[in-house]
Amino acid sequence: MNHSPSLAALTLLLLGPAAAAQIARPSLDPTTQVEATLLVRGAPTDVILNQPLLVSICNSPAAQKAMADAIGWSGPGNPPMASVESTAPHPAGVFQFRFGIQFDAGRHKPTAANMPAALTALLAVVKQHIDQLMYEQPRADYGARADELQQRLDRLQAQELDLRVKAAGPDGLEHARELLGATEQKLLDAQVEVATERAALEQLQRMRKQSGVQVQTGNDELRRLDDRLTEASNSLGDIDRRMRDAGNDPAQLKELPELKAQLLQFRREVADLQGARHRAAQELLLPQQLLEQVLQQLTTSTIALQRAEARHASLQELLQALEKRLAEAQERDRQRGELQAQADRIVGDAVIVRQLLTEVRGRLERLQPVRYEVF
Repeated sequence: MNHSPSLAALTLLLLGPAAAAQIARPSLDPTTQVEATLLVRGAPTDVILNQPLLVSICNSPAAQKAMADAIGWSGPGNPPMASVESTAPHPAGVFQFRFGIQFDAGRHKPTAANMPAALTALLAVVKQHIDQLMYEQPRADYGARADELQQRLDRLQAQELDLRVKAAGPDGLEHARELLGATEQKLLDAQVEVATERAALEQLQRMRKQSGVQVQTGNDELRRLDDRLTEASNSLGDIDRRMRDAGNDPAQLKELPELKAQLLQFRREVADLQGARHRAAQELLLPQQLLEQVLQQLTTSTIALQRAEARHASLQELLQALEKRLAEAQERDRQRGELQAQADRIVGDAVIVRQLLTEVRGRLERLQPVRYEVF
């Protein structure tokens, strides 16, 4: 008896488990099934994107509605059924999942056009949830934490200055004046930061307007070409019907040459329109990508401007308080030792807060928008 492995077994052994699973997957029915693989890059390494989470997103009302709207289906019965499965493992921060949609041929009336549209709509909802989980929410959390630590650090520095002034002799007063001058310089720097962020925001707003006009113009052109394609396709169907009628009626045979010429003309027109639509769709990709980038940067720039303005207002209040306290410094000449010790403890607290703030800001700067590949 021959105990050597079969050719199929050797193939699976050489290709490995991932390829073996791919070979074992049943082939898709192109009339009722569609699928795509989503590769997610740039996620924070401490965030895990798993299959149960994606399944819950696919089963959410928003995802169900997006798929139903894409195929123009409003019931009755169940909507198209989405599925998710994890594929090959990847390094930390990189995930890959395969998404599929199963349609009911009788209920959903799937076509070669609306099935990919439903899959695109489903992936758009999934990307929106992933962006919220892996970018928007961490960015908001880190930003809020940074603001909290910065305010805490400002309060500690103000408390330190207050204690130094209260405990100041002639040398302490000089140090208080130095801190006041440093605060004035911080205020000037904050004014420059506000002006810079405001100018950047205004530039992004202009770019958003320009990109929006380009995208709208491109979409209008695509709709115009789609209308012309529909008209030409209808004309082709009409001529085809007339040719069949002429072929069955000897009295109309003399019209066949003219009908054939018209048929060729409309076929050329349809081919030209299809080519024009493809070119228009390709030309629209760049403005759409630019608009997406601008909108993303616009949100970041708006938050940065708000933080710069809040920082400027906080420094203005601090400067006013320091000026008032400095004017009263000569009247405070008691409890100098205890006040100095309190100030030293606050300096230690401020060092810890500054370290925490540096760490949080580093995380915020390293946080990048999630990147996607669909194939």
